[in-house]
Amino acid sequence: MSKESLFGMEKLPDDRSIIVVSDLHLGGMEDPGTGERFTRFLKYLSTDFISVPVICQSGNTTKTDEPARNKRLFPPEKIILLGDILELWDSRNQDRNCSFLDAFLPFLTMRDMDCDVIYVTGNHDEDVAEFIESRDDDRKRAREAQAMKKGPADTPGNPSPGTGTGRTADSQRPAGSGSTFKLLHTKDKKGREKAESLKVEWNGSRSLEICGRHYPAHRAQDGELGLDAGGTSYAFIHGQQFDREQITYTISEALGRRFDPVDFFQDLACISVTKKMNPGSHFSNLVMACILLWLFFTPAFSTVNAFIGAFSGIILALVFLYGIFLFGYAERDHPSSSVLAGLCAILFIADAAFLLYGWIFLPEVFYGYFYIPLIISFYILLVISIPALFAYLKRKVYNKISVKFKSPDKIIEEKLFDVSKYAYKSKVLVFGHTHAADFEADTKTDKVSLLVNTGSWVNENKKDDTQDYDTFVYIDKNGVCCLRWVDNEQRIECFCKAKGSPPVSVPLCEYIKKNNIVLKD
Repeated sequence: MSKESLFGMEKLPDDRSIIVVSDLHLGGMEDPGTGERFTRFLKYLSTDFISVPVICQSGNTTKTDEPARNKRLFPPEKIILLGDILELWDSRNQDRNCSFLDAFLPFLTMRDMDCDVIYVTGNHDEDVAEFIESRDDDRKRAREAQAMKKGPADTPGNPSPGTGTGRTADSQRPAGSGSTFKLLHTKDKKGREKAESLKVEWNGSRSLEICGRHYPAHRAQDGELGLDAGGTSYAFIHGQQFDREQITYTISEALGRRFDPVDFFQDLACISVTKKMNPGSHFSNLVMACILLWLFFTPAFSTVNAFIGAFSGIILALVFLYGIFLFGYAERDHPSSSVLAGLCAILFIADAAFLLYGWIFLPEVFYGYFYIPLIISFYILLVISIPALFAYLKRKVYNKISVKFKSPDKIIEEKLFDVSKYAYKSKVLVFGHTHAADFEADTKTDKVSLLVNTGSWVNENKKDDTQDYDTFVYIDKNGVCCLRWVDNEQRIECFCKAKGSPPVSVPLCEYIKKNNIVLKD
């Protein structure tokens, strides 16, 4: 296989298809059943006969007396996960483990399918793209270590440099490993080399590829052409590129590395201690920190400060005393129990001696103890409570500047799609992010002919039967269409939207035909 075909540049076979899904938000709060429905959908794709009603080809929604006919869909050659697959922004209980648990079964199912999987990261799962950077850093360190040893460059277990004009593909097969990792490197406008995507082999000749924000890599050689299916070129982005503000992305591009303070706070909000605390405890700690700070600036030798300090010392003594009992008696059979019991005994004696000395000779000792709750409270506030409160509030703030629930026609109407910055030559742009499954022709430019939104798999309002979810995009040599998985009936149906006046339910394929939309150059 040539390097050009490694990263999305190959042509789709005539008897295969591309399935595009986005916004599963696995591990999120709104719809914990998404992962199970998506897994059943994947298993259905693995069957011998994948069918949809003929209406998806004819667009005839009025002739109900015709006998039901089905058309077989081609099996998937690629499944493109177009961002926000894992909910790492706002996981259930602020616990990212929920996302990984919900993703186990779908990813195991995809690994057993005869197709490649492309994971394009979105704004809610951008941390997944860190795998690319981490692998690249590891490769560089291995090369540096090899250079220091002055050994050959292509010994087993060491990276092997690829070749190419404007792009390189680096491979590494760890010793004793059955997987090969490949990195695609491109250069930005300033000539800086950047790892654009990471591919790992799984299930024989099949692979999983991780890409940041878009697919294929538009900075790669010929990557701007997109993915060829039946002579039509397709490009795929998650869709956060349409948001009104792209400050962190702009800074990241200027620095050449990811800059994301929101993710920094979210990482802190997902540590083990934070996950066990509720919002009430964070608010209480905020109040406690303010009170202690106020007391810190009160006149010296305050009776209240001395009392808090003495109380803190007594609490410490009780903690160390309990440690003596726990490790010296209750759990004495465990390894290191004797060492821990001895350490607790020493700390208890020292703490008790300081308390006694302060009581008899030097009361100022108690003011020293006052710093203990002050430091602990502010540490918890800065490292735990503020990140947790930030995590609870950030989605409400972000939704005000995002394009969530905006359909492609609104994105075009509100000029959120800047065609001058469109890096592909693809006539069809497929995106997610907005949770609004829809399609619209871009008649204002000949650079892009059609915008297609994949929709979402999250049932955000279970009381609304009209909500569109479990939608996806299907692409083969004949074109592109929007479909929907009907989980309770275990079938695929055509996804139609009202277009024109009076409203008429029209499938995408009929919409393309009636409007004479040209998708091929």
